[in-house]
Amino acid sequence: MTLKIRNLAIALIACLLSLGVAAQTPPAGWTPVTTDANITVMGSAALFNNVPIDPTDWIGAFYLMPDGTERCGGAVQRNSGPFSVTIFGDDGLSPEKDGFTNFENVIWKLYRTSEGEEYYGDAYHGGFITTTVYPTSDLTGVDYISFSGSPSGDHLITGKILKQTGTPLRSAKVETQFYAPAKTDVVYYTDHLGTYRLYVTPEASGTITPSKDGWGFIPQEREFTALNGNLPLQDFTAVQLQVSGTVLLTSGTPLAGVTISFVSDDGLVTITESTNASGYYELDLMPGTSGMITPSKTDYSGWPFITYYFDPANRHIDNLSASLTGQDFTASDVPFYVSLCGTLTDNEGAPLDLISVTFQSSETSATETVTTNADGNYCISVAYGESGTLTPTDALYVFDPVSITVTDVEENLNDLDFIGTIPITTWSVCGTVVDDGEAPIADVMVWFESVEVKTTVTTHTAADGTYCLEGIEEGTAGIVFISKTGYSFTPPDAYIPSLTGNMTDVDFVGTLDTYTISGVVTDNQTKGLLEGVTVTLTGFDPVITGSDGAFSFTAPYGFTGTLTPEKEGYSFAPASRSYTGLAGNQTDQNFTGALFTYLISGTITLDGTGMENIPVTFSNNAGIVYTDASGYYSISVTHGYSGTATPALEGYYFTPASYSYVSVEGDLPDQDFAAAPNVFTISGMITLDGAGLENVAVNFSNGGGTVTTDATGFYTQQIDLGWSGVVTPVLEGYNFAPATRTYTDVAGNYSDQDYLASVKTYLVSGTITEAAKAGVPGVTVTFGEGIDAVLSNSSGYYEQYVPHGFSGIITPSKEGWIFTPETRMLSEVTAATPDQDFTGEVETFVVSGFITNTVTSGLINAVSIAFTGVGNTSTNASGFYAMEVPYGYTGVITPTKPGFTFAPETIQVTNVTTNLPTQNFEGTEIMYTLSGVILDPAENPVDGVLLTFSNGGGSVLTDETGAYSLQVAYGYSGTASPLKTGYLFNPVNRTYNFVTEDALAEDYVAAPVPPESFDVSGSIVDGSGNPMAGVSVIFTNGGGTVSTDANGAFTIEIFGGYSGEVIPSKPGYGFSPVSIPIVYLSDDLSGLDFIGTVSTLPPGWGYDITESSHLISVPNSINPTI
Repeated sequence: MTLKIRNLAIALIACLLSLGVAAQTPPAGWTPVTTDANITVMGSAALFNNVPIDPTDWIGAFYLMPDGTERCGGAVQRNSGPFSVTIFGDDGLSPEKDGFTNFENVIWKLYRTSEGEEYYGDAYHGGFITTTVYPTSDLTGVDYISFSGSPSGDHLITGKILKQTGTPLRSAKVETQFYAPAKTDVVYYTDHLGTYRLYVTPEASGTITPSKDGWGFIPQEREFTALNGNLPLQDFTAVQLQVSGTVLLTSGTPLAGVTISFVSDDGLVTITESTNASGYYELDLMPGTSGMITPSKTDYSGWPFITYYFDPANRHIDNLSASLTGQDFTASDVPFYVSLCGTLTDNEGAPLDLISVTFQSSETSATETVTTNADGNYCISVAYGESGTLTPTDALYVFDPVSITVTDVEENLNDLDFIGTIPITTWSVCGTVVDDGEAPIADVMVWFESVEVKTTVTTHTAADGTYCLEGIEEGTAGIVFISKTGYSFTPPDAYIPSLTGNMTDVDFVGTLDTYTISGVVTDNQTKGLLEGVTVTLTGFDPVITGSDGAFSFTAPYGFTGTLTPEKEGYSFAPASRSYTGLAGNQTDQNFTGALFTYLISGTITLDGTGMENIPVTFSNNAGIVYTDASGYYSISVTHGYSGTATPALEGYYFTPASYSYVSVEGDLPDQDFAAAPNVFTISGMITLDGAGLENVAVNFSNGGGTVTTDATGFYTQQIDLGWSGVVTPVLEGYNFAPATRTYTDVAGNYSDQDYLASVKTYLVSGTITEAAKAGVPGVTVTFGEGIDAVLSNSSGYYEQYVPHGFSGIITPSKEGWIFTPETRMLSEVTAATPDQDFTGEVETFVVSGFITNTVTSGLINAVSIAFTGVGNTSTNASGFYAMEVPYGYTGVITPTKPGFTFAPETIQVTNVTTNLPTQNFEGTEIMYTLSGVILDPAENPVDGVLLTFSNGGGSVLTDETGAYSLQVAYGYSGTASPLKTGYLFNPVNRTYNFVTEDALAEDYVAAPVPPESFDVSGSIVDGSGNPMAGVSVIFTNGGGTVSTDANGAFTIEIFGGYSGEVIPSKPGYGFSPVSIPIVYLSDDLSGLDFIGTVSTLPPGWGYDITESSHLISVPNSINPTI
């Protein structure tokens, strides 16, 4: 809304005249040249060296003419309070027709009446220096004018800076640097016409240098020498090159809003742009520029924030000589590269610098090499998800580990450490291992064991039988041992008293081990040993058993074949035995033979009548049969049976007394007997430990027959009158006392012919050793029911006696040990049984757990876990660790990782006898504070500055005191960059490399960016489309006022960042729209057009139009009251 009130205008004019009119004569040269255009400029104060000027001092506005002279456009003597001065335009006096249409650029001068000296000054409007007088026939204001320095007898250097297109370059910095006389450098910024003005001391010499971010200049500088007058036409041409590119996601999608920062190598030029919706950016740079282009973007639109990574991380521009395209970047929300870092120290912990560390990719075989710094640290950048091997190399040191392999790396790894040692002189021990025929033996384990420190070096022979034990320290004494399953070696080992050089002839001869396959063949019927059995083994000559029924073969290690018994008239169980990969003696490989059977039968009669229940005894353990009711008997005997068949009945004798058989090969019927009375009885008991012993065969010689004890141990036998002979009790596995009884011419019964039996026993023995062949003492060895357990002695040996025919299981046991085999089977022991050996090893258990992050609950990898007395392990990518410990282990578990603390600090485990899972820890990442203050050059705090820490460090804003503070993790590396629109920062950024402590004074200085101005234009027509001249166009919020020309057009220069409303005004007219808003002016703005229509005033509101008028503007947003 616009109001014009005649009485108010008159009052304002009267006030201004009282402030600006002076009766005194102005100084020489200060008389203004009047023209057809003028404006009035008001100011609240005029200062000289920050003190109000004297009331008698003069303020003048001057123009610079093409010849370099100054012309006064207006002057006023300041009496007191605010001031106003009328300035006439110079269109009629200068070929440069700027006038009030395109602004007037003035030089403000102060005349100190008390000194008679002139001084130059600057007018300030909105906090910025202004050299422009805005075009309007109404009042124009400035905040104040400040004068300083020495008298104005200086000379003026002036010129223009135009772009290559011929248009002016505004806000370019023009600076003088003096050779002589010594004087503070003079700085000026070009106006909207590209003009600059520099005032320098007479006789001064120096250079004039223009500068503006993104621009270069031809020439780069101009020189002046012993200046004795004004120096015009010192012009420059501004040149600029473009560097452009595109930022795409890995999917190929453009990424908008990426901050593209350019920092020159000298740190003096900083430019920031953003990519558009197509991912495109463009930087304007001066020729010869060198510097780094760095993209960055953090998406704060969701949670968690997304920080993007770029490939490449930056691009360097070197001495730019032409526009560059294709400076592209690829973006991803996961890193393109990760850092592999570590430290190299010697065995005393001192850092090792200048050591080469090479990473070789397992995917591409490409390598990259870096060297450690003075702290022994190194870092290598590799592709995200890369796998490969890190290897340190140096002519002097060897390293432990030799290399470190990493797989699918998805985060920075910071503890890939190596320990370097200077190797001492070492020698090798070499030789050859052959067999008896001098053929090489491959894969023989050969090891050297030192005498003093018990270190071991191990290798295996190659296909040609050769070996070399390398890396044995000079002067070491020790023993070369040799071993291969199935072989014995000569010599068994080799002693070396002191190694003083390489040894090449420590040779060995190996003999293939042989093992015994043995056993006995027994008769299934007699339970005795079977003679004459032909036993064959694949590849060997047959063996025929002797009276002991035994057989034995000697076979080489690894033998595979079949063992088979054979004898006419016999079948055997088992029919054969098979062997594969023979690796030990095979005893008790026994067989049981069973003869084919035939029927011997007949009848026993007494006086022609069959006698029932008459026993018929067949010798040689063939058995006893009894006649049935008809006197018939029969018996089955084995093939080849030889013996006698003898009937017996007390009080009787038989005819024949017996039948004899030799090698029965078929059935024998009709073996009849005729009985006659007159027989006697011999009887008794056979006992074992007081109890009757059943099934003892009691043999009566000289045809007396054989009887067997019953369940009570009783036996009885009838013999003929006059019988003489020997009675012998027999039972396998037993001895008897007396062994026999002798009878002569028996003429009566013999009772109580008793015998005492005792069981035969055999020794079972063996040795229990550990893997190193040392005996294991204190092992409990059980044999089964009825046999006492025994303990192994200090050599691991054990023995126990078992009874004849014993069958059982030998089982070793000792707390914390396991044995191989777990048991051994004893089956029907009939002889001493040695070599029942076992191998023992200490039982182990797994202690395991997870390590999680206290804050994120995520799992922490690469944590070193130390077990006292056992060793170290580390967590995997899943934060899991596991360690195998021996039975009964007691110790402390301690986690360590640089940059972390752990809770608990340790875990104590005691007497481990089972697996221990869930031994968990929680890790807390150590954080450090990076903080500081950002002040402007006057040390005022600057709030709202965004500091972005690259490499995932986060971001923070300064508070009202200019302070900021951010916590980063241990080992953080990255760059902190401050950013706030309208400011330049010193330093441009700060770089952090592996943070290990707080940094609390990381300060910056923020200097305001010099202002930039833009053209705002439009036109005003009436309802018929005719141009309206003389319409006042008001820019609120300090923007100024301008009037339309004869074509109805208006143009005004306004500083960047301006926000306000544009309001047209002319008495008797209304306008559509009423106003147009401007929000944060950042470029030239045109098309602000209005249509004016005649308005009718109320009665009594008429007014007279005078030569001058004043505009009172009220924004639409308020309700004006008059």
